[in-house]
Amino acid sequence: MRSAAAQSLPIRPTEQELKNAISNSIAGHNHVSSRPAQPRAKSTSDTVHCGSLHHHGHNRDKCDTAEGPWNLNNPVKASRSHQELHKELLLAHRKGLVVCAKPELQMVLERRKREKTQKEEGEQSRSPLEQVLLQRQQKHQEMMVSSLLNKEKEEEQKVREEVQLLEFVRVRQNLKKVHTALQKNIHS
Repeated sequence: MRSAAAQSLPIRPTEQELKNAISNSIAGHNHVSSRPAQPRAKSTSDTVHCGSLHHHGHNRDKCDTAEGPWNLNNPVKASRSHQELHKELLLAHRKGLVVCAKPELQMVLERRKREKTQKEEGEQSRSPLEQVLLQRQQKHQEMMVSSLLNKEKEEEQKVREEVQLLEFVRVRQNLKKVHTALQKNIHS
C-alpha cells in the first residue's frame, strides 16, 4: 500500500531545476529538465498532470489540475513583473545591498523609543539604596550647575560695573577738558 501511495505522488523538482526553469521562462525559452521524465499517475477525474512550467498561458489548456502542493502555475509568480522583482532582489542580496532599509527618521524614532523603554526598565529594577544615591547625585549636579550659573552672573555683573566705571571716567575726563578750555577762554 505504501508503494502505491509513493508512486502516485509527484516528485518535487530540485532547487536547481526551479532556478533553471525560472531563468528559462524569463528568457522566453521552454523548460528543459535534466531529470528524465517520470510517469505520473492520473487522478480520479482522468486529467493529465503537466510536468513543465507554463510561460504566460502556453500549454495551460492541457492541464486542468494543480501540480501538487507546490503549484508552479501561480499567476503571481508567473508574471513578468514578479520575476523581474525577484531577480533584482537576488542581485541586490548578492551585492550585499540593504533592500529593506528603513528611513533615517524612522530609525531615529525607534532608537529613541528603545532607549526610553530601557531607561524606564532600568529605573524600575533599582533598589531603594540606588534610588537614594541617584537622587543625591542629581541634587549635587543641580547645585554644581546653579553655582556655575551664579558665577557667570557675577562675572557679567562685574563686567557691567567696569564698563559703567570706564564710561564715568571718560565723561569726567571730557568734562575736565571742556572746563579747562572754558577757563582758558575766560582768562584770555
